[in-house]
Amino acid sequence: MILNTNDYEAEFTHAIERTDTWGMCAPYFRSNPRRVTVEKGHEISQYVQAALGSFTAEQISRQCIAVAFFMRKELEDLLNTSLVYTLGYVEFNQRNVFYTPESELKALLSSPPRPAGINLHAWLTTPSYEIIDPTFWTTYGVVNNDPDSIGRIMMQHYTLFNKHLIHHPQIVGEEYLYSIGGIIELD
Repeated sequence: MILNTNDYEAEFTHAIERTDTWGMCAPYFRSNPRRVTVEKGHEISQYVQAALGSFTAEQISRQCIAVAFFMRKELEDLLNTSLVYTLGYVEFNQRNVFYTPESELKALLSSPPRPAGINLHAWLTTPSYEIIDPTFWTTYGVVNNDPDSIGRIMMQHYTLFNKHLIHHPQIVGEEYLYSIGGIIELD
């Protein structure tokens, strides 16, 4: 199936369906047109800056899955709405970044847990399909030695991104990461 290059809503719906079809329970999602206000955007930015302030850019660049995972609850409280933990890849300047084909992602569900990293990106999706991505720009800055990108937070409605930066959701919720051993609960 070929989708519009920036039809995030359709891709997000497919990610929910894919998550369920692969035997996991996708989180409940109900869209709502109410977008994050400028004031709340500033609060989010301040929270993310404070939460990540004690980490180096290199540490943040290697932990996008953990950063979004651990920030979700606090950001939900701040916005007074649920956020969906979203896994997928980013198309940046017409190149796929953090990309793993769906067939390989599905195959990981039937293979033993692996300690090695996975080529996958994580961000949060609001009910209005806004993307909150606290790590992409820092990762880009580290990889490309671009200090101006480090510390920037991506946070806006998907329609405001242009063809040079597109998020592509593949799976939603944390269950996938538990299933492949990407998150381990300790007693």
